[in-house]
Amino acid sequence: MYMNIYAVNITNKLDADLYEEFLSLIDDSKRAKINKFKNSDDKIRTLIADILVRSIICNKLKIFNEEIEYEYNSYGKPKLKNSKEFHFNISHSGDWVIGVVDNQPVGIDIEKISPIEYIDIAKKFFKEDEYNWLLAQKDREKLEYFYKLWTLKESYIKMMGTGLSMPLDSFSILFDTEYNISIKSNIGSERERYFKTYAIDKNYMIAVCSEKDNFIP
Repeated sequence: MYMNIYAVNITNKLDADLYEEFLSLIDDSKRAKINKFKNSDDKIRTLIADILVRSIICNKLKIFNEEIEYEYNSYGKPKLKNSKEFHFNISHSGDWVIGVVDNQPVGIDIEKISPIEYIDIAKKFFKEDEYNWLLAQKDREKLEYFYKLWTLKESYIKMMGTGLSMPLDSFSILFDTEYNISIKSNIGSERERYFKTYAIDKNYMIAVCSEKDNFIP
């Protein structure tokens, strides 16, 4: 199975009937989590993300929604139960929900590019070499490169499945060129990982991390 990336634009809101229909298709624990959200956009993004994964699984593996069972690692990352060669990850931000599937662990992150105090954030959460690299970029490009770094780092953490237990400053994303991206970890014996960024539209940045170099163009 080759890597596939999926994207759903949720600019058009779900009507009440379709929302309830989608809710009926997910498991009780996810439904309870969604119902706890105060913000309706958070409810919709989380629901669509779950439905996206389920539709991919049913289509790829030719099974029914009722047959889908998840298991979770010690950090809460989900995986399809009894399937060693089907891995997925999801992310959402703003108007987009995205997902990636592969036959090896994979991570994906999307962020809406919004004006923020990115220098202060980078200084607090990035490694020194990443921070210095960001400062060296042209002023008009710094915000975009901040989000590029951030999504790359998040995609790596999500691929590893460690959640917040892995600090953002415990490893560095290095750019030999814009398209040659590598990682340097505090562990010192880091296996090779592969990265790619995508711009789904001018206001968003996507990054994917994989154990193999089989990205879609």
